[in-house]
Amino acid sequence: MNSKITDKIISLSLLFSFFITPLLFFTQTHDQFELPKVTFLVLLALPLLLLGLKEKSHTPTRPLALFLLLFLLSQGIACLPGVSLSWVTSLWGDYENFAGFSTLVTYVIWYFILSRYLNAERIEKIFYFVSLSAFFSSLYAIGQHFQFDFIQWNPDSISATREFAALGNPNFLSAYIAMAIPLFLTLSFRPQEDRVQTQPVFSPIFSLFLILGAGFLFLGTAKSQLFLHLDPSNNFSFITRILGLLFLSLFCINASRFQYLPVKIFVTTILILGLLSTASRGGFLAALLGAGTWFYLAFQNQKWKEMIRQRWALVSKFQLAFSSALLGVFVLFFGWSFIQRLFDSIIHASQSLATSRLHIWRPAVMMIKANPIFGTGLDTFKIAFPFYSGIEFNQIDGLFTSSRMAHNELLQIASTSGLLGLASYLLLLAAFVFYWLKAYQNSGAYERWYLMAVLSSALAYQVQNFFSFGVAAINLVWFFLLASLTYFGKKEDNTPSSRVSLYFQKTVITSLIALILLFPLRRLAADIAYGRGDIYSSAVKNRDAQTSSDALIYYSNTEINYLSRAVNLFPWDVKYNLYKGLAYEQRGRLDTTQALEWFPEALTCYQKSIQMSPANAYYHNDEGRVYSVLSAFNREYLEKAEQAYGRAVYWSPASPYFILNWVTSLEKVGKTEEARQQTAKSFSIDAAFTSKILAQMAFERYQAGDKATAFRYVNEAAGNTASPEAFYCRGLIYLSEKQKKKALVDFIYTQNLHPDPYKNASVQHLDDLIRECQK
Repeated sequence: MNSKITDKIISLSLLFSFFITPLLFFTQTHDQFELPKVTFLVLLALPLLLLGLKEKSHTPTRPLALFLLLFLLSQGIACLPGVSLSWVTSLWGDYENFAGFSTLVTYVIWYFILSRYLNAERIEKIFYFVSLSAFFSSLYAIGQHFQFDFIQWNPDSISATREFAALGNPNFLSAYIAMAIPLFLTLSFRPQEDRVQTQPVFSPIFSLFLILGAGFLFLGTAKSQLFLHLDPSNNFSFITRILGLLFLSLFCINASRFQYLPVKIFVTTILILGLLSTASRGGFLAALLGAGTWFYLAFQNQKWKEMIRQRWALVSKFQLAFSSALLGVFVLFFGWSFIQRLFDSIIHASQSLATSRLHIWRPAVMMIKANPIFGTGLDTFKIAFPFYSGIEFNQIDGLFTSSRMAHNELLQIASTSGLLGLASYLLLLAAFVFYWLKAYQNSGAYERWYLMAVLSSALAYQVQNFFSFGVAAINLVWFFLLASLTYFGKKEDNTPSSRVSLYFQKTVITSLIALILLFPLRRLAADIAYGRGDIYSSAVKNRDAQTSSDALIYYSNTEINYLSRAVNLFPWDVKYNLYKGLAYEQRGRLDTTQALEWFPEALTCYQKSIQMSPANAYYHNDEGRVYSVLSAFNREYLEKAEQAYGRAVYWSPASPYFILNWVTSLEKVGKTEEARQQTAKSFSIDAAFTSKILAQMAFERYQAGDKATAFRYVNEAAGNTASPEAFYCRGLIYLSEKQKKKALVDFIYTQNLHPDPYKNASVQHLDDLIRECQK
């Protein structure tokens, strides 16, 4: 292949990856953000790896790469079956995170690709495209803030109150903007030693391109079409979005890498507003420290300090006053909620941490103490968390929620890969600082200018990750910073090519290409099938009264077919087997005449999930639930149900829901005393929830004809005198037993506890019931 064509392919592939990854989403998959981004990076690495096969010499391994490989090795050890709670999860990553070993290998591949192909020109261009992507992401977030969004996102994937653009989470967007700001500053103020220090002339046509681009994109949103009474057809939306992207591209092509003063001011404003739209305190701190470090380093050089002062002097007092006033108005209007949240966090720092991070960090520390050397296994934090968490996290985030990450990179690494993994990561960070200092001391002014951005952006990444964690869009930039440091720090290498080293390198590349061709597209296709199956599952769960039984059976069949396809395409993801089991269980409840056909299928799926992830309490609870249903047909399953619920409680000892399920099962097998002990334990963990669930259980037992157990449950629930559900339920049972006086006492007590019963879905129609008792 012609060398110029090869060089063009390399440059376009590199620039395309950094520009598209943060903006990429795919609504056809169930996971609309992270999985498409990771798959995109894997597939885009393919042509670059193929070009590596044509190389006639091996790439020397730099010292920084050795520390990176050491970290990779420590994470690989944390994936081994004897170490990880779920080696399958550690290998492929937990669903939604996709932060397993395969993803880490992808980042390391990109590091070596970048180390091979980076040069000064490409580094500067990547700076530009990262900044440009952050600008577009911020612009999109502003549109989301004002409800101008042309995408119907998966409700499970987004935050309804904070903006996220196409990164899937406000914290990820804020981290990306924080990392991009030092790169943007480097381009905006870069020295022009060979040019006259004058401000480039800005043409108004650039503003027109920007206005037209943003205008056409807004026309592609449902809200603008409704407001302007436009045709909301797919063709119209498609055309307006294409035109919007075209004009925005023309603006960016002519922006001259942010050298025009109006462009600098406008982009800076958009980045600030985009950052505020996320309401992320960690991202704000990361941006502040990253930009502050950049300016501190820049001002250490007198020539640069003077150059920045001259650039600043080009802004007239009127322009400065007008821009500041305009920005102030926008910040107060747009970011006031964030400003209030920020100051409240500073004033009440301990309370803020207690409701956002400490209830995750404390269990993480316990996980480290229990598994100090190798951890629980790479990306198994969500699996291990319920065993250590207590009830505090669930009282804040929801009873059926497990924290997916430690929300602190150091704690995350230490808890999932042990102190061995943490030590290797700290060595990598220490090596980064050491080689940065070495490169900065030995470099000229040009290299130092870009090394400032490398350190400042890396600092922003680490600060944000102290409160959050990395995903594809920001991790790619982090590994780019590592590779950039390798480029600036390397010397001429005259080491002759080793034939053994060359053959080994090409063998590794060939193996990676084979893996890329085999797995990523199958995984993406599996997630598309999973997403479609989930749509039909929602149609069954959220059915209305007019939905016919035939329609429900059709929805259920289609759901099972799609989920079976997902499992067949990628059987190594635990989630697909789990949801296939839920689909079978759902079908068994729809088609009770064929229950003995459907529930065993569900049981088989749950047991496959347990085989892949034996420490997941939720899967054992699902298994116990199916055994309980099957026990109606064969009482031998009662013992198995009790054992399964017991395992669920073992892995999640602070969940009153799992405990009460076990209580029911214990009583069925005659272990009454143990059941009472577990009930007392549940009350000690969360009395309000326990009372509510016991009241529901009592009503179910009463309807099933077991009055003795029903009264026992409801009396135990009423032991919590602050539970309106307990007294309301007991009142209903008394009323059904024609004991109106006792029912009236409980209803009046409920009314005193809950003056407005209509705010509580479990305690309604109370006035009518009281009147009925008084007759």
